[in-house]
Amino acid sequence: MDVCPRCNAPLPQTANFCNICGLKLAFFQNLKPGTSIGNYILVRRLGIGGIGAVYLARHKLLNQLVAIKVHDFFPEDEDVGRDFRRASNYLSQLDHPHIVHLYDYGFQSGRAYQAMEYIDGSMLNDLIPDQQTRSWIDRCLQYFTQLFSAIRYAHNCQYYDMDGTFKRTIIHGDIKPRNIFISRSSDTVKLTDFMIPDVQAFLGKSFHWPEHATEAFGTPGYMSPEQARPGKGRVSQQTDIYSLGITMYVLVTGYLPGFFEIAQGLNPRKINPHVPHWLDSMIAKATQIEPADRFQSVAEMESILLANQNQERTYMNINVGNISNVSGQLFIGQFNTVVANLNGHNQTQLVEVLKALKEAVMASQFLSIDKKQEQVDIINQIGQEAAKPDRNKTLLKMLIDGLMTASKVIPDVANVMVKVAFPLTKLYN
Repeated sequence: MDVCPRCNAPLPQTANFCNICGLKLAFFQNLKPGTSIGNYILVRRLGIGGIGAVYLARHKLLNQLVAIKVHDFFPEDEDVGRDFRRASNYLSQLDHPHIVHLYDYGFQSGRAYQAMEYIDGSMLNDLIPDQQTRSWIDRCLQYFTQLFSAIRYAHNCQYYDMDGTFKRTIIHGDIKPRNIFISRSSDTVKLTDFMIPDVQAFLGKSFHWPEHATEAFGTPGYMSPEQARPGKGRVSQQTDIYSLGITMYVLVTGYLPGFFEIAQGLNPRKINPHVPHWLDSMIAKATQIEPADRFQSVAEMESILLANQNQERTYMNINVGNISNVSGQLFIGQFNTVVANLNGHNQTQLVEVLKALKEAVMASQFLSIDKKQEQVDIINQIGQEAAKPDRNKTLLKMLIDGLMTASKVIPDVANVMVKVAFPLTKLYN
């Protein structure tokens, strides 16, 4: 399934128009498998983006898979062509484990192309859970650590320009969850799609996209006010920091904030109580309207993250024997702590309820390991809050209602949830 480059609506690969915003897609020529682009043979199309299509390809001689981004209708001999070569040259010099590598670039049959590292995984926006949990926040902190490192590296890197001069600093210009891939094999960040403004300008005008008809380049909703200013938009370390802050907000809340919310000062803890206070403050500072009020470098954000991350109480991974067998031995340290705490408060009935739910979740044939961990995390939070003498009934209702809603679509968990629903709802009634 592709995504419309204008409005992000899902599109079938055979679509000629976006049925949401009406964008004509004919210019994204669907190159057939077997087509030769430079030293590569196309295997299949992976998707479409703002200024071209991306294909999975194989090197003609080497046993190497790459992702090839193909830009249509490209003027090799004009200023924008020179800018494409210049930008591709310095992007190819980026060498960081959390930045997608650019291997090759060139022109062919009126098209420009870039051959990049192929990431077998998911875009980060596709991983945001419907029910925010503490385990997801812990996971985000790991992603933020890697993302900060990648952006700090780019902002401080040194590279050779086309004329041989030594320069410093590469700005991303379009940080957002869709430009962050998570490797399936290592669960690590890979930042991609560094923006090339002159190329965006030319292709935007060629394709008649109103939102790209000025010098404001990036993605609406993620661009800082100064970057989005028509005719005067410029990118800088501060515009990257703003986009990074909005990206972090989206990941820990599941929502893209509007400008009024941003102007009032973002407070993700109002939506997600699992967000630590220090992270809440970091996001608020990164997304200030005035550049001078933001962090002046990603290194500042990184130092705060590293200083606080070690103090955060993290949940133990769930290690299982045979996860399809309830009798498989489960080593869930946090759940055992919750059970001991509830027993200490003579809440034995609730212990049996939570145990039944935990065992149903772990034995489910319909949940991945990550989803099982998320569900057990919610069960743990219910138990922790229920053990408090001044329990937060609003929070309990939110957690229990969310767990019930999620369980309805899991056949082998829904049956157990029906049996334990009444004692759970008594916790907040």
